[in-house]
Amino acid sequence: MFGKSKLAEIVAAFQKKVSERRSKIETRIASLETEAKQISNKIEAVMKELVDYELAEDDAGQAKCQKVIRELQLELERVQGLIKAYQTELQKTGSDEKDLANIRAAAQKEREARLHKIKELVAERDSIEQQIKQLENRLAELEQEINITKTDQEAQTLMAIATFIDPRIQKLPHFEHKRYLELWINGQDEAMEQTLARHTRPEEPERRVTYLNQPEKIIHA
Repeated sequence: MFGKSKLAEIVAAFQKKVSERRSKIETRIASLETEAKQISNKIEAVMKELVDYELAEDDAGQAKCQKVIRELQLELERVQGLIKAYQTELQKTGSDEKDLANIRAAAQKEREARLHKIKELVAERDSIEQQIKQLENRLAELEQEINITKTDQEAQTLMAIATFIDPRIQKLPHFEHKRYLELWINGQDEAMEQTLARHTRPEEPERRVTYLNQPEKIIHA
């Protein structure tokens, strides 16, 4: 949403820094432990020589061994002290106040940007919802208008002057008037004639009847 996070970059850099520091400390401890082991082995070897010199009552040899042992013990104490110091350092977080202050500032800035973005998104959502509501209302209006428009109004309006349009319409049942006018609007003359023919009885020929001693009368069917 916001692209690459600046806070994430700072945190990643911090983690890398801490990881590198820890790795250096662990490497140094391992090196010092190896060195301490070597010194201890040397001390043990010189101790054996000292025993031999003591058994041989060799004062010069004993003095030499004792000097070497003291030097090695001092060196061992120094190395062991360093190991302890590095182990203590390993327990620390490896961060300073400046690092944490930068991380806090980045987190606050990113949160502020996120909250601002939320406000923008909420405003946009509300606007779209309002537009949707308006469109839905307009859609309902259009549906109503379409339904009204679908109703044939033209023929209904012409009903008032139907006999002026075609007097023969009076020969049709009332329910056929509207349809007849629709045919007229469409210019469907043939269909109009068919409608008239369907509802108009053909004229029957005149029948002449003569009564005894009376003039001839014409009877219509």
